[in-house]
Amino acid sequence: MAHIQTTWMSLWIGLGGCTGGNGEQPPTDSGHAQTSTQVFVTLAGHVEDHEMVTQCPKWTETRAGLLEWAEAIAPYTQTFNLQIDYPFIATMPECELPEHRSETGGENVLEYLQNAYGWEFDPHQEGGYESPEASPDDYADVHHVLSQAVSAPTDTVGGFVWNSQAMLDRLEHGYASSRLHDAAWTPEILTMAVHEDHHLGDFELDDNTSGIWHPANATEEGFLTHDPSRRLPYIGTGLQHANWSGSPRCDFQHGIEYASAVLNMVDAGTLPAHRMYTVTLAFPASVMLDSSRHATGIEMLQAAEALADSGRAQIASYQSVLATWQAEFGSEPNVLRYEQIDPAEYTCDSN
Repeated sequence: MAHIQTTWMSLWIGLGGCTGGNGEQPPTDSGHAQTSTQVFVTLAGHVEDHEMVTQCPKWTETRAGLLEWAEAIAPYTQTFNLQIDYPFIATMPECELPEHRSETGGENVLEYLQNAYGWEFDPHQEGGYESPEASPDDYADVHHVLSQAVSAPTDTVGGFVWNSQAMLDRLEHGYASSRLHDAAWTPEILTMAVHEDHHLGDFELDDNTSGIWHPANATEEGFLTHDPSRRLPYIGTGLQHANWSGSPRCDFQHGIEYASAVLNMVDAGTLPAHRMYTVTLAFPASVMLDSSRHATGIEMLQAAEALADSGRAQIASYQSVLATWQAEFGSEPNVLRYEQIDPAEYTCDSN
């Protein structure tokens, strides 16, 4: 499944595509005039389902790390999607003390991040697993406790298993009653699809497709086929995993290099212009919550900012991406499979 192979990335190599002073797009190195096509870039992070976060020392450390990360990235974005599992939210009433809230204007940490920094909060399940054997809670439970913590939780599902037909159908139909709280919930957006092996630490088959469409089913081909009769849109992540570990297995160092390659192919006429192209820069907790690793993450954010300043990208939340697709693209489906990317556009050696 080449379209969902994981590639590995780390440092920003460079960007092109600046607009000329006369407002026209200059020619690319290949001599083709640039189009007005943009890539929509979503910044996302995870706080996952780990037992330690149910204990106040680790919970408080995580809280402090989120606030530090929010401050670090604020110069580069006015939005961030935090995809968050049940334990951190459910533990908050016990562990967030009055002295903590005095640091955030009396608000809990999530409400503060929403109001002060424009963050969105998406229900998430680590590895997409929500069977009773794997998790006591389901996505509707996560949404329920989120709704108790923040005024505007999203209806975006992060990290579901793309090759589980049962899960795809469950999300499509919505939840009449959640497992723990008897709460009803109807998702509105799917994103960051993973393969069932992601739960086992294998990211090779996670989705790296760009664009938006309504997946037909959970087969390899069906997931990448638009079915207008299906309710839920899927926002493709493009190249979602970064090369934080410096692995030699590499096509692009990170998702903004991938986005630049997409734009190069559009400018060259090998991909259609004026379609909705998407990419997610995914930041793991091991980066967000470790200030010693912020510099590498910020280099990626600077790359995203540079591409946005050139007019070739927009940094946007998942909800904003969907609204733009509906209003400006007429909900026209676009599916850019990973194997469609020209290897000549790769920015690092692939073994």
